[in-house]
Amino acid sequence: MGSVKTGGTTISSYTYNFSWINCTRTGWRGVSRTCSGTITWDARSTYVAVAYDLKGSYNFTGGSPVVGTGEAQFKNLLTGTYITFAKSTFNNNGTGYYTLLSENWQTPHSFWW
Repeated sequence: MGSVKTGGTTISSYTYNFSWINCTRTGWRGVSRTCSGTITWDARSTYVAVAYDLKGSYNFTGGSPVVGTGEAQFKNLLTGTYITFAKSTFNNNGTGYYTLLSENWQTPHSFWW
């Protein structure tokens, strides 16, 4: 659970649920990282009077060079369907990147995991 504040006033609050499904991990603290299984999450965020439903999943296959992929989605309030807004790639060397729908999936943003 968390919140977003501006000027000391809470403008959005959210709750998260994470599930690890048959996920095992080894080598996460070293140079080589391996993992297998699935991590799913969902969140409900409020912004003023609007509720946003978010969800995502990450699938880890182990091996080299790519260990996993994932995506994050938000619920379209008009249609009730989920739209993917971010895609992630996890490499076995502890690096990764994500791309965004708003950038037409063209710009990789690096991260460490």
